[in-house]
Amino acid sequence: MPWPSPVLWPSATSLEPLLSQPGVAHWVLEEEFRPHSASMALGSPAKAFTPAGISRVRHWLIEAPASAGVSLQAGLLAWQGQWLYEGAPASSKINRPPGWWQRQRQPKLDSRPLVLLGTHSNPNYFHWATLPGMASLILQDHFQLEAMQNSALALSARPGRPLPGFVEQLCALGATESPSVMGSCLASRQRCRFALQQHETDVVMSPAAIQWWRFKLASHLAPCLRPWRRLWISRNKGHQRCCVNERAIQGVLQALGFEPVVLETLSVLEQLQLFSEAEVVAGVHGAGFTNLLACTPGTRVLEVLPDDGPYNHYFLISQGLGLHHGHLIAKAIGAAGGGLWIDPDGLLALLHRFLYGNSVEFQQ
Repeated sequence: MPWPSPVLWPSATSLEPLLSQPGVAHWVLEEEFRPHSASMALGSPAKAFTPAGISRVRHWLIEAPASAGVSLQAGLLAWQGQWLYEGAPASSKINRPPGWWQRQRQPKLDSRPLVLLGTHSNPNYFHWATLPGMASLILQDHFQLEAMQNSALALSARPGRPLPGFVEQLCALGATESPSVMGSCLASRQRCRFALQQHETDVVMSPAAIQWWRFKLASHLAPCLRPWRRLWISRNKGHQRCCVNERAIQGVLQALGFEPVVLETLSVLEQLQLFSEAEVVAGVHGAGFTNLLACTPGTRVLEVLPDDGPYNHYFLISQGLGLHHGHLIAKAIGAAGGGLWIDPDGLLALLHRFLYGNSVEFQQ
């Protein structure tokens, strides 16, 4: 089904008509992050997991009066018949956002100023916690702006598909005193603030977002002086990248002191607390690694990848937080996004090298 309205990919040029509207204010942040070292691997690391895997992103925080006509619809930002969609090298090659189709509707007007929060087309835990989900709040604090008086957080989801439960939990951690309003299509009768990003690289990591979460989490997590847990993040409840030999892998790792964790069974705060207590975190690439935001510098992260593509989201986060990252490429089973077979011997060899060097055995 064709996309009914043009997509506005954010850039300094494309946003000019919006930013020149009467009463519109905006702030711009450009971030670049270059890893200082490569991720550890048994052989040569994947290219995205080296200092060549640089991250560049440009953010706009925009404050607009009601007359500008900006609304939040099914998680997407709309303005004058256009969808304001994150500009990324991959997504800009297609003529519509890669998420769900949703026709534009007449928004429900709220009497309060609204901070519009959304994740465009990919409503998973990673994109809600980082970009673009919490970006409006992150940038508001980065630019040391006062919150709009009596404002509320605006959240919207596709009709018939409510937001995941972790969204409100993240909002409660990131904006403890802000009420929220939910609906499929929302706009303010007064003013709104919202964030847009232009990705200069396929994957981006925002240093501002990382520091913002570190500050926010400090008051929510019980301090851990000496992390001790060894966690295996299980994806046996996931729909993609499930480990087909999970039982064998868990058996090997259990003997080394690893505990399997199914993050879907835990609250957001419980997940973050668990990661803050971790000495080692291992598992298959997935949004659960977003919880690395709570890890102590020096924590070791071993990530299993489906291939050598641009899966460096958590490598970049690890580098930004002072964590030690290693990666292992698994064997894909079935179609893309299907199961993965992990070589137990390769996993153990990397753990030996990663934690203690080639000549030292992994100690229980």
